[in-house]
Amino acid sequence: MAIIDTLKVYESLKNEMPDRSAKAVAEALERSFEEYRMNQREFLATKQEMTEFRAAVKEDMTAMRKDIAAFQAATKVDFAGIRAEMIKWMFIFWVGQVGVLATFLLALR
Repeated sequence: MAIIDTLKVYESLKNEMPDRSAKAVAEALERSFEEYRMNQREFLATKQEMTEFRAAVKEDMTAMRKDIAAFQAATKVDFAGIRAEMIKWMFIFWVGQVGVLATFLLALR
C-alpha cells in the first residue's frame, strides 16, 4: 500500500523539472515513505503483546502486594516485641526510682 500517490507527485514535479528527474524524485519519495512505514510497523505493539504485558504487570503487582503484606506482618511482630521490652525497662526504671526516693526519704528522717 502506497503512502503517497506517486502519480500526483510526478505530475506536480514534471512542470518544474525534466521528466526523468520528476519520476526519480517521486519514486525516491515513495520508497522512503514505504521504508518508514515498514520501520514503524516493527515498533508497534500488537494486541497480544499488550495483553501479555498487562498480565505480567498484574503478576508483578500481586507479588509486590504479597511482599508488602508480609513486611507489614513482620513489622507488627517486631513492634510488639519492642513494646514489651520498653514496658519491661520502664517498670524496672520506676521500681528503681521508687527505691531511690524511699532511700532518700529514710535518710532524711
